[in-house]
This record gives sequence, C-alpha cells and structure tokens, in this order.
Amino acid sequence: MKHSQENRRYKRFEVEGLYGSMLSAHDVSIVNINMFGMALKTMNRLDIGRGYSLKIRHGSVSVLVKGVVVWCILSGSCTLPNGEHAPVYTAGVKFMENRDQKYEALRNFIEETRLESVESRVSGVRFTPTGERTAELGAPITFNVKKLSRSGMLAECSETLQVESLLDVKLEIDSKPVQVQCRVVNTNPLPGSAFIFVGMEFLKFRRDGKTVLDGFIDELERLHHSE
Repeated sequence: MKHSQENRRYKRFEVEGLYGSMLSAHDVSIVNINMFGMALKTMNRLDIGRGYSLKIRHGSVSVLVKGVVVWCILSGSCTLPNGEHAPVYTAGVKFMENRDQKYEALRNFIEETRLESVESRVSGVRFTPTGERTAELGAPITFNVKKLSRSGMLAECSETLQVESLLDVKLEIDSKPVQVQCRVVNTNPLPGSAFIFVGMEFLKFRRDGKTVLDGFIDELERLHHSE
C-alpha cells in the first residue's frame, strides 16, 4: 500500500482493494400514481431496469415501496438557486409485488391525495395527487476507496452525488463491517471516464466501527514508518 504526502489534520493513505457501499437518496416529485406504479420527475437520470426504493411521504406518514424503472426521458430543465440550469427527467416506475401491510398505507395515500384520474391503463387508473407530493428515491451504490484517513476518504464511483448530502456508508475493513454516516465534501469528474472522485467526511460511526478503522490506520502508519 502507498501513502500520501498531503499535509492534512490526519494523514491520508492510498489504499488498494478496499470497497464499500452506500444508499444514495434524493427527493423526486410525484406526477401520478396508482397501486401498480407511478410517474415522477427528477433531476437525475434513472437507469431503465434498475431497482430503487421509494419512500412516499404524506403528512407524518411514510410508505416504503420498491420498484423498477421501466422508462425514463429528458422532459425539460429547471433553474437552480445558484442560477445554473439543470436537466429534468420524467420516469415511470413499476412497483414490485408485495403483500405487506405497508401497501394499505399506499392505498390510503392515493385515496386521500388524488385530484382526478389522468389516464386509464390495463393496470388501473392513475391519479394526480393534490398539492406538492414528493418521495425519496434511493438506490444502492458501490464504490472503490482510493485514499483513507481517520476523518474521511476519497472514493471512486459512477454516480453523481450532491455536495453536503449525508450518506449511510458501509465499508469492509479486514473482513469486518464498518458502518458510518458521511458528508459529501466535494466531487470531481474523472476526465474521459464515467467515474467520479468523491471526497467524504466521517461523521458518526455505528458500534465499534471507529475502533476497526483506527486499528487499520495504525497498521498503515506502522508500515509507513518501517519503509
């Protein structure tokens, strides 16, 4: 393993063969919905055929369902608070079969918020929800750790992440799981590549995750000093 020469509060070490996963989530607007699926708008392009989790919010009640994207098109653009323009995509999501009681809450959401039927389908009539109705769309992301310190890491992944967003991250260090909440500090696209460098700060570890990380860094420091 190589070490970095950067002057930081904690030394960052270049690492190889260290991987992790996280759940990326962002808010989307619900266009229409029924018990079998929904159409939504988002600033992120969704992968057709990929599974996502959806947390549909209505008042103090949240309904968690899983679905698969069946279509996604570029449908417009919007202006961000900083004045920049961003694309807007409209996507169709088919809900996965589930007999859980949570679907009763989904039925209640549709009944309580529907404005009018917007189209009839083989799978049933879809309704436009009244007011601004949103959902939280999440998908698992895997990444490769390039640099690691006691306070954060530099990861390489294929997904665009929002700076300042908070993510629940899981690392596998010496065959031991480390779960930690991270803050995205910066993102830098790799020229000529579909991958992105993401700088993350460690915020809160679960269980003995900090102990496992510190032990791993201690070993890296010993290897460095022995060179």
